[in-house]
Amino acid sequence: GSNYADFIIKTVKPFVDTHYRTLPDRAHTFLMGSSMGAIFSLEMLWVHPEIFSSAAGLSLPAFFENEKMVTFFEKHPAPNFPVKIYFDHGNYGDDQDYEPAVKRYYSKLLSLGISPPQIFYRIFPFADHNEAAWSRRLDTPLKFMLKN
Repeated sequence: GSNYADFIIKTVKPFVDTHYRTLPDRAHTFLMGSSMGAIFSLEMLWVHPEIFSSAAGLSLPAFFENEKMVTFFEKHPAPNFPVKIYFDHGNYGDDQDYEPAVKRYYSKLLSLGISPPQIFYRIFPFADHNEAAWSRRLDTPLKFMLKN
């Protein structure tokens, strides 16, 4: 995860900001990923809030490695910048058992003072763990992250 974060921060973001017309400040810099990319995106926001202002995680597998996401926050202090956090999952197929661990993750964020409107958690009925399901709901995290 830390190698991935370094690659995004030191290689991808500078390249994009140099070659495209972007607004490179943190207020206009977001992360989004699905499945394991959801974990990476949310943890990268937490560790690097000076670079990123929002992150979205679709089909968040919060149960991964004995719910390491929940204990991650015990080792890393809350961001000293305002952040927006979105995460979701379906209730069908591979996503159908995600709810208990994701609710514990959500509760942990609330206990750290991250609460609505900074946070958005949603369960999508009949949504599975795949690109087709993620593409059908992509507008939801985008609207949340882009909303002022």
